Amino acid sequence: IAIAIAIAIAITSSPTMVLTSITPKEERETVKSRAESSNMENNINHDNINDNINDNDNRSNNFGRTKRPLSSTLPLLFPLLLLLIIHPSSTNAQTITPGCSRTIDSFSFVELRSPNLQTYKQYTFCENRVYEVGRLDYSYNLLPGTGSPPIQLRPNLHIKCGATGKRENNCMILGGDLQLDGTSYFGGPAADLPLHNVTIEGFTFGVSSKNSGWFSKMGNITFIDCEWREHQEAVSPIYLDYFNASDTESRLEVNFIDCTFKDNVYFGEGAVPAIVSATGEQSTLHFERCTFTGNDFIFNNTNFLRNSFLIETSGDISLDRNCFLDNLIGVSPVVAYASNVNSTQNYGAVSDGRRCNFVSRFETQAQYDFFAPKCLNYEELTTCQSDITASPSMVPTQTPTGYPTISASPSAGPSQPFTALPTGTPSLPPPPTLTPTESAPTTPQPITSMPTVTSKPTEEGFVETTTTSPTSSPITTTPAPTSATQSSTRETTSSSSSSPFSEHSNRFWSCLYSVVAVTVVLMV
Repeated sequence: IAIAIAIAIAITSSPTMVLTSITPKEERETVKSRAESSNMENNINHDNINDNINDNDNRSNNFGRTKRPLSSTLPLLFPLLLLLIIHPSSTNAQTITPGCSRTIDSFSFVELRSPNLQTYKQYTFCENRVYEVGRLDYSYNLLPGTGSPPIQLRPNLHIKCGATGKRENNCMILGGDLQLDGTSYFGGPAADLPLHNVTIEGFTFGVSSKNSGWFSKMGNITFIDCEWREHQEAVSPIYLDYFNASDTESRLEVNFIDCTFKDNVYFGEGAVPAIVSATGEQSTLHFERCTFTGNDFIFNNTNFLRNSFLIETSGDISLDRNCFLDNLIGVSPVVAYASNVNSTQNYGAVSDGRRCNFVSRFETQAQYDFFAPKCLNYEELTTCQSDITASPSMVPTQTPTGYPTISASPSAGPSQPFTALPTGTPSLPPPPTLTPTESAPTTPQPITSMPTVTSKPTEEGFVETTTTSPTSSPITTTPAPTSATQSSTRETTSSSSSSPFSEHSNRFWSCLYSVVAVTVVLMV
């Protein structure tokens, strides 16, 4: 709206070209001036020609130049104002594609301006795309032209690759000094807030120059189906650095589920000798169905017999069905300092350390000084368990406590135990009848005459009813029933069949209604 107002002011305050029609006199003057201009090449009087040219220039400069009043300009601005309101122009160079974020800047533009941090928010990054991260100076400022800023994590945040959040959707976050920021160093409205309820799903993080992820605030972060690969110049690919002396019960929990760590290499002296490093006791790690393969932490390591691991932690760690395949390690795949280690069905092949084949536990300072850890070995497994899921059992988990009951149909067996033979003749209910007074019909007889109205029973004890027109074949007589059946039949017939009195009564009332109706019409 502000841009539209500025354009309106500019238009109304500047002169506007208005095209006017050319009269025949002005046309003759124009033709004359052109002729005089062409005569310049024929050595005609230059002074007169110059005067004519100057006159023509003055006329052309002032030709049709008028100034519109404001009242005539405003109606033309209404469509422009409406267009700007409906389609506002963006001053940001990055645009947000509906459905997914094409750049880290477009994600940050929305998330860092979201005032509500208590609402769970989900963002989808576009599939088959590389997201380049930039370099930082010593003050953690992004160097211009090097790439996008780090992904700043905030509470109640879920970012995923593609609609399904799978690694196969191919979202690559590459390069840069820091790819995932879980610290307070970069400021912003959520710089000091804990990282509660953060989920990152389906990304591949590669070739960082310092850290792929740096987390120094309390909270819980979960990585699902992510991959870290070819970090060969990183100081520490994943670095947990949380400590709060005023709240020793607080924790930073980081979970890795179905993740892969592949082809990472130790950078050299000064770098952390592990892919994942948790320095404080208030950091907790959990690895579930993860794979470590092809990592080399002996290369460039002059002290690999004491400093060469894949996971290093001073906090509690849980390891569940992980696989360590073809890794070069000096000490052991995992090292734990004065922390609890929970291990379940972990498998290793060509990934034994020189000190311990799986976990090195330093429970006391003396053990560390003499470098004599307690060793925890791999479970005795023949294959990796990360891709194996429990098959459904064919045996029911609970035994039925009773026989099933079917309420829709009666039971076939007797409800009481058998005591003696039944006595007497069983009675069966009468079969269903087609009419209230008779049993099933026998073979129909041909129609010989119209039925007659009578109220007396025939010799066989049945009453023939009459209808306006026969709708079915007449019923033939059957042998006479018993006296009880005959009396009930008469009662039913007398109540169901119409008598001559009822028919005459109906005709009387019908005639009466017709007479009254005709009388009312004539009176009206």
